[in-house]
Amino acid sequence: MSFGEEFRHPALAAAIRGTVPQQAGLLLAELAVTAAAALLLATVVVAADVQALCLV
Repeated sequence: MSFGEEFRHPALAAAIRGTVPQQAGLLLAELAVTAAAALLLATVVVAADVQALCLV
C-alpha cells in the first residue's frame, strides 16, 4: 500500500497494520535471532580468514 492509500482504503490499512508484531516480546525475540545469526556469520568469516592466513 503506497503512501496516502490508508486514507482512501482505511479497512485495508487496518488489516495490513495488524500483521506487524506489536508486542515487545516478539520484537525482542526477532532481535535476538538476528543478533545470533550475525554473530554466527562473523564467527564463520573470522574462521575462514584465519584459515586463509594459515595457507599463505
